[in-house]
Amino acid sequence: MVKIEGYVCVTNKNIDRKHDERVFFVKGQPISLPLTNELKQKWRELISNYQDIHKDEIKKGMTSPPALNNSRWSRHITGGEKECQLSDGTLCYAHVEKEDGAYQIEDLYPVMITRGLYATSPESLLDHTLKPATKKEELSPADRVFGWVNQKGKGSYKGHLRVHSVTCMSDEPIATFNQGGVPLAILGQPKPEQGRFYCADDRQGIPLEQGIDKDCAYESSDEQSIRGRKVYPHHQGLPAGYWDNPQQDRTQKPMMGHYQEYRRPKKDGAEQRDDQNRSMKSWVKVGAEFTFDIDVTNLSDVELGALLYLLTLPDIHYHRLGGGKSLGFGSVRLDLVESETDLRKGKNWSEFYQTLLPDDAEVEAIDVKHCVRVYQDAVKATYGNGKAFEKVPFIVAFCRCAKGFDDNAAVRYPRVTEAPTPEGEAFNWFVENERSRGNNPGLKLSLPALDKPSSLPIAPN
Repeated sequence: MVKIEGYVCVTNKNIDRKHDERVFFVKGQPISLPLTNELKQKWRELISNYQDIHKDEIKKGMTSPPALNNSRWSRHITGGEKECQLSDGTLCYAHVEKEDGAYQIEDLYPVMITRGLYATSPESLLDHTLKPATKKEELSPADRVFGWVNQKGKGSYKGHLRVHSVTCMSDEPIATFNQGGVPLAILGQPKPEQGRFYCADDRQGIPLEQGIDKDCAYESSDEQSIRGRKVYPHHQGLPAGYWDNPQQDRTQKPMMGHYQEYRRPKKDGAEQRDDQNRSMKSWVKVGAEFTFDIDVTNLSDVELGALLYLLTLPDIHYHRLGGGKSLGFGSVRLDLVESETDLRKGKNWSEFYQTLLPDDAEVEAIDVKHCVRVYQDAVKATYGNGKAFEKVPFIVAFCRCAKGFDDNAAVRYPRVTEAPTPEGEAFNWFVENERSRGNNPGLKLSLPALDKPSSLPIAPN
């Protein structure tokens, strides 16, 4: 028996199988290393990140992480501001490296199994031309066409486009549901900490190489970037009847390789309705038709050409509108009615307003296809590198998103089971993908590029 002084590190029962707290003690002279301001700042950022991620769950009264059944929040998550400060007596874990016989502290962590901060933030990898404009000189073509309001101070710009006179052309376009409605599957929020899905290996958005360590994400703002804009591909190849009778739980029954992804599965025979998902009491029926008018003023040839390109996409290409797009909702086909389109140059509008007999004014019709070609030529000259417009990578990716996948692959969150499970637990796929130990280590896959699509496997190991 030895009497010794030590420290009890109380982090709470933050893992289901945990049954003890840890006791630390030192025999002899302890190692002492300086605590730098950089380490203090990194600690503050890490703890603040922990608390920010879980603040909504705690505000709702949850007493433990939603993925665990018999646990409590760690102390640093519920401890507020005091846990963000490294003060005398703070117990933490140190990641150290030994150089020339001496230890150096690389990072400090509140628990042994921890999240860590990347070397640089996702925002720092975003090119400055893609950040929100702060003055009129920085406006993108989209800002100019649709309008802009400065998010960090004074300044605004009135757009040159207005949508109006929306009219439904279909009889009984709304489907209504009783008994609480249709419980939708849980929609996940963006998780940029999943670097393999958000971080690019170069400035052109190429995915991170398979198999590299996840710490290689967000490593250098000079060499890496963000993958691109987040999009929701059209769900192509859905079987007939996929959207019929949505209140019936068919989530465990495949139909031509597709499951009822939009619906939340029942659990023990009962519907699951809570603050993690939404239930729809009505929605617009498949095939409902609407008409609307678009007024534009003072657009350049390239801006008008871009708008007309979006309104004249090839067949089976769809825009996405409204909520639930990741579940397949909101695929909208837009068609331009050229016979009812009146586009005139400024000179023609001047003549129109100067005469009392507008029918006598000579109108030089604007060629829609010519305007589209002007836009396509501008894109090709700026981004093509000798390629045709249709081969420019972000145009290929956009068309893939609008059309969906030619092999009718299911569009959904990754998971380790063929069918959706009542428990959800999509995080298990990411855990398996990163697994380093055991006989079946994870493949460490990145999200495939849309211009070169491939499907993620059920078992990423």
